Amino acid sequence: MTYRNLSLDALRGIAILGMVLSGSIAYGPALPAWMFHAQVPPPNHVFIPSLPGITWVDLVFPFFLFSMGAALPLSLSKKLGVVSTVPLVISIVKRFLLLSWFAFYFEHVQIHLLSHQYALWQKWANALFSFLVLWGIFNAIAHKKRPWLGQAVQYAALAISVVQVSLLSFQDGKAFNLARVDIIILVLANMALFGSFIWWATRRQPWLRLGLLPMVMAIFLSAKQPDSWQSWLFTLTPSNQVYQFYFLKYLFIIVPGTIAGEWLLANAKPHANAAPKPMIGLQVSAIALLLTVSNLVFLLNRSLTLNAMVSLLAGIALLWRCKHYAYQQLVQWGVYLLWLGLAFEAYEGGIKKDFSTYSYYFVCSGLAFLWLVVLSELQGWKKTAPGARFLAGVGQNPLVAYVAGGLVVTPLLGFVGLLPYWQAMNGNALAGFLKGFLFTGAVALLTAWFTHKKWFWKS
Repeated sequence: MTYRNLSLDALRGIAILGMVLSGSIAYGPALPAWMFHAQVPPPNHVFIPSLPGITWVDLVFPFFLFSMGAALPLSLSKKLGVVSTVPLVISIVKRFLLLSWFAFYFEHVQIHLLSHQYALWQKWANALFSFLVLWGIFNAIAHKKRPWLGQAVQYAALAISVVQVSLLSFQDGKAFNLARVDIIILVLANMALFGSFIWWATRRQPWLRLGLLPMVMAIFLSAKQPDSWQSWLFTLTPSNQVYQFYFLKYLFIIVPGTIAGEWLLANAKPHANAAPKPMIGLQVSAIALLLTVSNLVFLLNRSLTLNAMVSLLAGIALLWRCKHYAYQQLVQWGVYLLWLGLAFEAYEGGIKKDFSTYSYYFVCSGLAFLWLVVLSELQGWKKTAPGARFLAGVGQNPLVAYVAGGLVVTPLLGFVGLLPYWQAMNGNALAGFLKGFLFTGAVALLTAWFTHKKWFWKS
């Protein structure tokens, strides 16, 4: 039987739904600053790179990256026992190419980027059609007697997607353009490529994998020196639109994620459901949630000394309480990385998502470890298990969740005539948040339904 860690799926589900929610709530002055990226505050949402702090919105992308890193040992270890080196390399490269094309294709079919020459109904119809094309590209069609069928559908859908974007017209007057790309998916494609090869090469030497991070940090710091080989390596790329050394900064989240994934793999059977001591699990979860809230609040309002004290004391309490605890190692990693991130906080002008700082990588990785523990506990409690399983169902189909809002929910709202009323909900805080909540709920239900039907989109 194929093993899936539902806690990891649930963490991915929280991350992807957080992305949807943050992009669908009301913009402008209706909602407070902590409902948006810290560096893009209301009312004008102008990017202020010097503004330090993080909000819950700034956690969702690193949580997704962490989930990707943790999934690598789980997925690649299965392939290592059944395929040789060449097929494994081909599968890794194929995943990178598919995700990269997804990044370019999805951005080109966005409703708001299409030319004004199209009627609204044409843009909505194109969005729904694009969802079906992506379904054909990424839906795994398994047929024992006709294994070629899935590949035929995928290749046909890929060909259709190429023809489609080559025929579309856009508001900027340009045709297909590599500069028009979904940067989130492109970063994920690069991390899937480099993260997979790094884990594969160091799967028996995790400390070598961790030792790679100071090397990457050294390149980043030394590349600022002109005419150095580090500067040359930093700028070396076959195409800036496909790969930049700058993307490798997210290895500081992917690599810790692989450590969590290896632990989950090694402890799959005894920890498949929950930790054996519910009282300890409840206390650990409460402290982990306290650490999350305190860091979000205090780092945003710049109560740095208070945050350091709370994080130190709460971290010590966690380490003391988790002795002989099923998830002790995950807690230890979480506390250490959180403390490491706070030790870096004053560097680079304070913690920021953009342009991202070392403090950001380590704080978010530490919190991701702790949330993995919390979700592991929720899987085992009767009252919370259904909700955790629902999140896991969403997390098992992240590609569907990522595109369902723009390619399904929005055009359907347009076709039934509700889009003007939907857009009118931006007027106040309550309605503006309710708008995002309902939109995210629709995406979650659609994604969970796909998972229930076993219509998985895989790269």
